[in-house]
Amino acid sequence: MAVESIELLLDRVRGGDEAAARQLLESFEPHVRRVVRMRLPQVMRAKFDSMDFVQSVWGDFFGRLHRGEIHFQTSKQLARFLVLAAQAKVANEFRRRLLTEKFDLNKEVALDSQVRAIALRSLDPSPSQQAVANECLSDLLRGRPELHQRVLRLRGQGFTFAEIAAETGIDERSARRILHGVEKELGLSDAGK
Repeated sequence: MAVESIELLLDRVRGGDEAAARQLLESFEPHVRRVVRMRLPQVMRAKFDSMDFVQSVWGDFFGRLHRGEIHFQTSKQLARFLVLAAQAKVANEFRRRLLTEKFDLNKEVALDSQVRAIALRSLDPSPSQQAVANECLSDLLRGRPELHQRVLRLRGQGFTFAEIAAETGIDERSARRILHGVEKELGLSDAGK
């Protein structure tokens, strides 16, 4: 691009000309992308697409251009600015990830190497375990008064005795007595307690 044409192109971009912005991107974007790909460390390639950095560079560039913070007389000056901006984006993110414990790159390991070492199991009960538990609960509730059934269901869902009392309208001690009676019946409580 000639000296006058880059200045004219940037003036058109500042004025909101989308065709000028598209022309600018088509001319310089491949160069910015190439710089990002060359500078992006291998350890970060699984985390970032090079286009993330490219878009960030262009976002900053257009913001600064519209605010009048940057001016270029030649396409070479613009290219140099974009190269430095791309290098800085990659370096800053790498530094942040390397120095911040939350994003420590040294702690991260590829999933495929971990899958072989760790047996991935669900903490949820299997369908057969769930069926057995449902059957046991039905047996436990059968023949009991409605209030006792309700207290046992709520306790099984993890409700506290205070929450059970509020939900059923009885006091906490009554809820505890109902549960203790069932435990005693099943042989789960000590006779001395």
